[in-house]
This record gives sequence, structure tokens and C-alpha cells, in this order.
Amino acid sequence: MARQSSLIKLEGSVGDLTFVKTKRGYFVRKKASMSKARIQTDPNFQRTRENIAEFGNVAQAGGVLRKSLRTAVLDVQDANAANRLFSILTAVKNQDATHDRGLRTVAAGIADAPGQAILNGFDFNDGANLDSILLKDFTLDTDDGVLTITGLKPSTDLLKPLAAHKAGFNLFWTKVDFAHGISNTVQATESLIALDDAPHNITLTIPAPPTGTGINIFAVRLVYYQTLNGENYIFNDETRSCAKIVAVV
Repeated sequence: MARQSSLIKLEGSVGDLTFVKTKRGYFVRKKASMSKARIQTDPNFQRTRENIAEFGNVAQAGGVLRKSLRTAVLDVQDANAANRLFSILTAVKNQDATHDRGLRTVAAGIADAPGQAILNGFDFNDGANLDSILLKDFTLDTDDGVLTITGLKPSTDLLKPLAAHKAGFNLFWTKVDFAHGISNTVQATESLIALDDAPHNITLTIPAPPTGTGINIFAVRLVYYQTLNGENYIFNDETRSCAKIVAVV
């Protein structure tokens, strides 16, 4: 692509030339000779068509999953979370041993344990992984949807903002049908604890399993609050707030 050097800068198309403005300046390039119809029909572009089809399936799956956990990741996920999740779901799709290339899907790839293991452990905030913020083990009963943390001492078991007053824990259970692009999500009642030296026992219980078919995905959310005049306000700290997928079954 050539750089425009004249005093008059152009944008748009003239003949087979396209003039564009970028962050690096004004450039001119020749229009691509490749047509959409050729890509769709030419045997030489079979691999390209396969990649496009699988790309679309992964993009759709990522959208469904992010939508199902939108409350869990609100004010938590980093700016690159969608791209990172796309890469993870691409690896999940690659576990599909049922379909030929070009027809592989996330739904088929996540149906078995290897694909589920790839998605499990995904942190929505790359700058605040749950394992580095919550320094206390927890147990999760995926049959009943119950998460338990015993004897958590905020002074030693949490990496927290200095100006925060409380920590909020929550559990989400979503059932995602990647094949049909639908989901159903249920969440526990958030548990708030004071950031003191006392040990706290936390139990997060899903009131009822989500209905429908698909893969069961559990996510934990940990955020912090400031308390002012009796009201709790979420503390926006991208280095401490986190949300993580903790089980895929």
C-alpha cells in the first residue's frame, strides 16, 4: 500500500484505486480483484470457505456464552475478554471429532471432557485472576449448585483495594445450548462480608437448576464495595474485581 504525498489528500475510490485515511496517514491501494462470488464457488478457496464457516460458529457461540453470563461479568471483564474467549472457544471447536473440516462446531467440541476442560478456568478479567485475588479454597457441588468457603479471613485471604469496605461473592449457573444458540442462567443471592480480621463462612446456593438442555457452566464473581451512609457502592477496580468459569460439566 502506497502513501499519499501530495498536498491534496483523497479518500474514496477512483477507478481501481482506493484512497484511505489511517492512523499512520493517507494511503492508496489497488482494489482487490477477488469477488465474493468467486470465494463462494472457486474450488481453490475451499479451505477459505471452511475457515469462514467455523469462524462464524465460534463467534456465535461466544456471543451466546457472554450473554448468558452478562450479569456475572458486569463491571469486571477486561477490554480483550471477548477476543480471549474467542480463542478458547476456537480450541474447543477443534475438539470436534465428529464433523469434517468446515463443519466443526463448539457444540460438538464441548460435548466431551477434553473440550469442557479447555473452557473451564477461563478468567474474564485477565488483570485480576480469581486464583490470585481469592487466596482461600472453595468447594463446589455441581449437582445442587452450592459453593462453600469456610473460615475466610479477609485480612489474609483476599487481595483487596485499600479503600474498599466489603467484598461481594456470587455464583452463577448457566445451561448453554450452543447448537441452538440459547441459554438459561440462574444466580445465587450475593454474599457480602466486611473486610475485617474475623473468619467468615460463605455459602452460595443456586435456588433451582436452570431449565433446558445443553452444557452446565458455573461462574464465580468477586467484587468490592464502598459503604457510604448505609449504601453499598461497587468499587470499580480492574485489578481486584474478577469473574471466572469454575466448572463445565
